[in-house]
Parts: sequence; structure tokens; C-alpha cells
Amino acid sequence: MLTQVSPISSFFDSFAYLIFGIGYIVPVLFFISFVLFIATKKKIFLGGLIVLAVLYIILGLVSAFSEPEKTLSNIILQIILWPFL
Repeated sequence: MLTQVSPISSFFDSFAYLIFGIGYIVPVLFFISFVLFIATKKKIFLGGLIVLAVLYIILGLVSAFSEPEKTLSNIILQIILWPFL
């Protein structure tokens, strides 16, 4: 039997996959940018580090607040570790 998926549900599923896909790439890009900054001392890589750190925190907040009944300590841990949970 075929089931129909509403376009809105499909859009939010795609958005969720995009956010979590980015979440796995951000720590890798952060590490690469950190290594390049240490090796070259160029400010552009420092800016990249800051942007990636902010993006990581924002994505962690989205992940942490998407689940109800969280305590503050659980939210903080999930912000830090959310790509690996």
C-alpha cells in the first residue's frame, strides 16, 4: 500500500537531515581550520574558526531544544556532543 507524505513533512525531514549532515562536517572543518591557523598564522583561518564555533553552538542548541524535558546539564552536554549522540 502506498502512503502519501505531505510536502511540509518532507521539507522538514530534508531540513533535519541537512542540519545533522552539517553537524558531522563542522567539527572536521573546525579541526582543519585550527591546524591551518597554527601552521600559517593567517587571520582568515582564525575567522573561520570563530564562524565554525558559532555554527556548531547554534546547531547544538537546535538539537538540544528539539527534545522536551531536558535539564540544563543535559542541554549543555548535548550542545557539546550532539553530533555523536
